[in-house]
Amino acid sequence: MIAGYTTPYSFDFEGIRIVTVMSDSTTEGLDAKTGKRLFSIPLRNRLVTNCTMPIYHNGHLFLTTGYDYGAKLYKLTKNEAEGPSWAHPVVFVGKLYLRHAQYLYCYDVKGE
Repeated sequence: MIAGYTTPYSFDFEGIRIVTVMSDSTTEGLDAKTGKRLFSIPLRNRLVTNCTMPIYHNGHLFLTTGYDYGAKLYKLTKNEAEGPSWAHPVVFVGKLYLRHAQYLYCYDVKGE
């Protein structure tokens, strides 16, 4: 992982202070107290250069990176699941299915 060109950006989400940092191909969300990775979002443009700041507002994280990438808005959720996780994602009819512990999550990925 190569560093991006943005300053770390921090915000509070449901009582957790999160610091986001960008690499050349991802946006990483870290717990400010422990350094534990909370999320990693793929974000790679054609020049592999991330130099824009994420923006957080009201439970949503807005990401863009330029160079014909466009922009995406993510709704953050707090994952309370404990236990083993098996990442075998499946996309079927515009839905992304992920299993974590005993939970099955479904996300609309059609982009409409």
